[in-house]
Amino acid sequence: MPSFFPDPVFGWTFYAALVGFLLVSAWSDVRSTHIPNVLTVSMLGVGLLFNLVRGVWLGAVRADSPDGVWVLPGGAGYGLLDGLLFALSGFALCFVLFYLLWLFGMAGGGDVKMFAALGAWVGPKWVLFLILGTMIVFVGIVLVMMVRKIFRRGVQKTAFATTGSAAMREDNKKSKKPIPAGAKRRDKLVAYSLPTVIATALIMPFLGGSKGIPRDLHLPTPNVESAAPQPPAQQ
Repeated sequence: MPSFFPDPVFGWTFYAALVGFLLVSAWSDVRSTHIPNVLTVSMLGVGLLFNLVRGVWLGAVRADSPDGVWVLPGGAGYGLLDGLLFALSGFALCFVLFYLLWLFGMAGGGDVKMFAALGAWVGPKWVLFLILGTMIVFVGIVLVMMVRKIFRRGVQKTAFATTGSAAMREDNKKSKKPIPAGAKRRDKLVAYSLPTVIATALIMPFLGGSKGIPRDLHLPTPNVESAAPQPPAQQ
């Protein structure tokens, strides 16, 4: 399987920058339920730049290789276009998916922009793994928070609070107050950004690898045969 990155230092720099952007997004979202536009636009721009450099580098390395870069053959020029297509396709997939979630009130505007930028970093294939991991972590965090509430307040009070919230939402519906599409409750249990950074940090190094070897970050695979002890030579 061809490596996703042309160089291990470049790969880990890519990983550290992506996780750094997501950490800042999570900190801002948890603290103020808001992800600034300047942050998501910067994340998108840096991710696009990384993929352009990655595409040119891989294209030059694979100029005479049948592997190509992603969908285009080798060569620096093709690699530049390939990196652009890779980033834009990931961006478009995540934007459409989370825009639909926003319309149904299941995601906020900051979530749409954050995931669209994430798609521009990792492309349309790997971002699906990260979204799945995000949802698993999201459910895990919600369950932990619910268990903590039960231990703190008891089952009856927790159930009453949940029922009261549902009744309050029903009263809002009956009052016929206009609610804008994608409106996000400020008292939501957990933001998407926190599960996203956890899932990305844990999953990203192993995407495309096998037997725990993160090949896409271009780490060397151990040579088991050469490492095995050799029998003594016959006299």
